[in-house]
Amino acid sequence: MKVLFAPDWRDGNPYQSLLAEALGRLGVEVVFPHGYCRGMPLARMRERKTADIIHLHWPEAYYSKKSSELLFLFRRLRFGIDLRLALSGRALVATAHNLLPHGQTASALAFHNQKLFIDRADAVMVHSQASRQVIEKTFTVKESKFWFVQHGDLSVTLGAPIARAEARRQLWIDDRPLCLMFGAVDPYKGIEDVIRFWRAHRPAVRLAIIGRSWNRKYARQLVALADGDEDIRFELDWLSNDQLRQWLSAADCAIFNYQAILTSGGASLARSYGIPILIPSRLDTVDLTEPCDRVFRFAEIGPSLSALLETAAARGSSFESAADWRSQTSWDAIAAVHKQAYEQALSNRS
Repeated sequence: MKVLFAPDWRDGNPYQSLLAEALGRLGVEVVFPHGYCRGMPLARMRERKTADIIHLHWPEAYYSKKSSELLFLFRRLRFGIDLRLALSGRALVATAHNLLPHGQTASALAFHNQKLFIDRADAVMVHSQASRQVIEKTFTVKESKFWFVQHGDLSVTLGAPIARAEARRQLWIDDRPLCLMFGAVDPYKGIEDVIRFWRAHRPAVRLAIIGRSWNRKYARQLVALADGDEDIRFELDWLSNDQLRQWLSAADCAIFNYQAILTSGGASLARSYGIPILIPSRLDTVDLTEPCDRVFRFAEIGPSLSALLETAAARGSSFESAADWRSQTSWDAIAAVHKQAYEQALSNRS
């Protein structure tokens, strides 16, 4: 069985690489498109000609905004034709990482393309049962298409944490409790609200916002909003695995405040590291196998969050506590579910 993963977003995100390696151990050959072909990028992928299945992960790669509004419109309008030509009798497996592309939730064409992506799929992989319900209701999808598979364990790319004291020594951080917001620094993550909360309510926990921002203007806005607050630290740059491991090892808790999301690789990684997680109750599609004594849900960002933050930080990290989670989200287990989905998708096509 040969499966073509598209787009190739392995740089900066290990998800596809780890899944491909695990599938290889099960005898599934995974290939990636070689470069980006203009015009009809999906249909012109050379690798599709010998693939049994096209597994599309982030379809917005083929219709998101790149330059002019006119080109943006063309990219969105061509997607359906491009996808149909690319499949040409091949099975399509879709992973619903997002309900809609980040930053395009108000676009009717983005909705149309995402629905098309789901409708054409022979199997739809979802990372939580709550995500399945949302997708099923939003796009009117047959329940039989869905395959539940948790987000894989990203800690395998980093290894076990180093000692907290050593990590803090390397990062020049004192012993006060530390809360992380980590990952790509983007507007959909609700970072502004967290900074405003820290400045207004002065929790007894320091905040570190770490990760690369592709939008320098937005990054400057965040720094200006913090206004030199000594309890808020920024590291707005690309982090190597070693650097990310240092920060995760130094943290006492992590906070996530997405505006909307189906799953979170960052929250999954924090869970694998046994780092206490604070996350809004409204983000019930993020599956962290609760109840868990290191997952703290909050209703809103307000005064009561200070006490919850301090409780979470006092609980502290424990890599050992997450052993069951790491086993449950191992890539071999996740690949096994994918292989079943592939076999079913091909069977439906025959």
